[in-house]
Amino acid sequence: PYYVYKLALVANKDDDTVRSWADLTRERDGAKRTVGVLGGSVAHSYMKGKAFGDKIELKINPDVATVVGLVEQKRLDATVQDSPAALYYIKNSSNLKLADEPRKAGFY
Repeated sequence: PYYVYKLALVANKDDDTVRSWADLTRERDGAKRTVGVLGGSVAHSYMKGKAFGDKIELKINPDVATVVGLVEQKRLDATVQDSPAALYYIKNSSNLKLADEPRKAGFY
């Protein structure tokens, strides 16, 4: 591999209810958390797995920028992205935060 990344949990910086991966499995106002991912990505597979699978409402999108924008607009609770993309969007937005330590290493 030429680069090792991890999956990053990104949330709106004004949302104090998403501070960790565990917060994703806690309902908000009686509803499952909505988490956006890029379709067909490692994040997509990871979030479909047994740790989160039926505990969240997974929103699949073909475009990372759109998913991140939905989190900025508070239309999604969070997104899970490869760490390079996540850090790029966090650095260039005043509305996003890294909600917890990245996990699950992957390779480019």
